Amino acid sequence: MLIGADELILHIRKNKKRDNESNDVIGKEIRKIVESLGGHLTKKRRPAKWDTSNTKKVGKDKLPKTAAQYEIDFDKLPDLFKALSL
Repeated sequence: MLIGADELILHIRKNKKRDNESNDVIGKEIRKIVESLGGHLTKKRRPAKWDTSNTKKVGKDKLPKTAAQYEIDFDKLPDLFKALSL
């Protein structure tokens, strides 16, 4: 299954987790977690799914403009979201 770090960061931001951390810091942690679960990077920078010109919602401590994309087994998604919620 393909999943973008932008989707994972959106989940984190919507749940009011890690508000004071930049997307770069969170993105690096996402990569470590995905790889620890047997996933791998498929694309380093991909445009985000949302309107990136909205500066009220997009920024280094808000939603990202671009994000990495990963391949991970569908069965590992609960573990991934659990790890991100800590």
